[in-house]
Amino acid sequence: MPGVWVAPRRFGCAWLASSTALVGERASLRRFSTRRFSHLKNVVRGHLESDNPTTASNTRPAGLTPRTTAKRKFALVVGYLGAPYHGFQRNYGVSTVEGVLIQALVNAGFLAERNTESFGKMGWQRAARTDRSVSALGQVVSVKLELPRESVCEGNDVDNFDAPLVPPQEILNKVNQCLPREIVLVDVVKVTNSFRAKDWCEQRRYSYLVPLQVLLGPDEARSRSLVFRETELNSILHRFIGSHRFDNFTAPGRCKGRDLRRKIISFDAESVTIHDTAYVRFNIVGGSFLYHQIRKIMGLVILVCRRLRDVEDIDAALQAREKFEVPIAPAHGLLLEECLYPSYDKRFGSKMPSMKTGIEARKRMENLRESLIHPHVMEAERVEYFDGRGSTAMERWLDLVLNSSLVMQEAEYDDEEEVDVREMSNPRGGSPIVP
Repeated sequence: MPGVWVAPRRFGCAWLASSTALVGERASLRRFSTRRFSHLKNVVRGHLESDNPTTASNTRPAGLTPRTTAKRKFALVVGYLGAPYHGFQRNYGVSTVEGVLIQALVNAGFLAERNTESFGKMGWQRAARTDRSVSALGQVVSVKLELPRESVCEGNDVDNFDAPLVPPQEILNKVNQCLPREIVLVDVVKVTNSFRAKDWCEQRRYSYLVPLQVLLGPDEARSRSLVFRETELNSILHRFIGSHRFDNFTAPGRCKGRDLRRKIISFDAESVTIHDTAYVRFNIVGGSFLYHQIRKIMGLVILVCRRLRDVEDIDAALQAREKFEVPIAPAHGLLLEECLYPSYDKRFGSKMPSMKTGIEARKRMENLRESLIHPHVMEAERVEYFDGRGSTAMERWLDLVLNSSLVMQEAEYDDEEEVDVREMSNPRGGSPIVP
């Protein structure tokens, strides 16, 4: 046939022989795998049927005992006061929120002690990590809880992984009984088996409380009767919104070779009154944050508000690739408000509970804020006397920034836990997320 190339006979035969041999080997391997899978399936099926007295046979595979628990994936929403702990992430040798939470789940009977050393066996993943003394209201952890196979929820199917088996409210009550006062399990949500707290989290919302007098300065505060310039301050904060490289807003030496570009979705401020004291609450929302990023942003914002830095220094710090000195604000005012999962709710909201904060969970959050977190912030800002003059924690921090080098200030926080600078990856099965 014109235009069609035909291989010589000797090459064609050799190619056909090798291809036939390869296909034969693959077919043999496929048959072996199928037989092995069928054998394992029959063993497991006999094991499961033996648990049911109506279908149990007289013969039981050797070495197999009936399982009394079934694993189900849940999202745990946790609130805590960070002051008594060395951060959230489990760190052996020091007390951490994550370590206390895992032990409480073991004591409540929802985790096996033998599995707590492996996050993979627990299906454990946290949505964010917080530094020492940083608090949270809506930290999210995904975990496979071990629940009794006897269905407490009437009508649940043991083999249906979307069935919770035990009511989430019962899990919440039992775990809270095993937790200290500083840590509260705010909500328990049944999630899909593929849910991962960090991978599916698209946005994280933080807040930072600063006394109004610290922003204005003592002279300006007296002259203006503590009137706050919200419009002017928000125009300053809007300079951070968008995608920027935050090379100068993370701990030096911690992020070499990493992508330091992050996207700030919103950043604003509002006046609040806590126990007759005027504060300014800064609200910042982003996809993910670098180590110390928010506290360094707040350090520069406070200096700009006090007229100790120019507004143009914000743009210079965001654009500079070389070292630009940015102070790090104290940790006690920072609070992880909530983690948001809009894509997960959109994809699974029709058949699974929503990850949005419910009414009862919101009440528990506000109770924790009013009873523990706000008093801790006010206590840190209580006037203490040094060398015959009164000063607050923020004023002492300002003195440290102005009268000493930033190198000393960075060294003060060097004993904090090592934190992964990238808090988010693409969700499994979801659309890519741009931080």
